[in-house]
Amino acid sequence: MRILWFSWRDIKNPEAGGAEVFTHEVTRRLVKRGHSVMLFAAKFPSGPDQENIDGINIVRHGGKYSVYSKAKNYYRNNKAHFDIVIDEMNTKPFLTPKFVKEIPILGLIHQVPREGLFYELPFPINYITYHYLVKRWLGNYRTTPTITVSES
Repeated sequence: MRILWFSWRDIKNPEAGGAEVFTHEVTRRLVKRGHSVMLFAAKFPSGPDQENIDGINIVRHGGKYSVYSKAKNYYRNNKAHFDIVIDEMNTKPFLTPKFVKEIPILGLIHQVPREGLFYELPFPINYITYHYLVKRWLGNYRTTPTITVSES
């Protein structure tokens, strides 16, 4: 399978945490089983635009907030090269059900936005996001197969 995996960070990102370790381990195992994995993530200072780590092809574009629109553009320009898209949601989803129509999507939820928005985003953006946008974002995934890494 040719897999396009959207994630806001990759394993080498200086802000990488448990979600990125999980993603790297799963993608590494998929590559070992013969699948092709393209991980699309945000760029970070000193990180190359493209890199191959453990057989995983990593493409980096955009930043913490613009990675989502850059992912959409990347998909539109490269969709013929993939069989499935993994939409990894770590606070904000990539909203792939809005633009991926040709191939299956699998949602992967690490965490949904909660109180962390109140210290990560300025007022009133945090309040609007928490009380209005999150429900709208997740509503796009009603018919998308989705898995989570924890009960919470």
